[in-house]
Amino acid sequence: MRDGLLRGRTHKEIAKMLRISQFTVRTYQERLMEKFEVANRTELIVCASGGHVPKDGRSSQ
Repeated sequence: MRDGLLRGRTHKEIAKMLRISQFTVRTYQERLMEKFEVANRTELIVCASGGHVPKDGRSSQ
């Protein structure tokens, strides 16, 4: 799942790679977003790539 997100794959493409339903992929993504307290897929990708997204949404620079 992580590799699919990092490569910009759609839910359908990730599902096909993992041989699961695209709805399962969506559910996993939603649960990961809750766990990492991020608001969208882009922030989840930043977290998955080892980056950090501040909770207030501002950049750490």
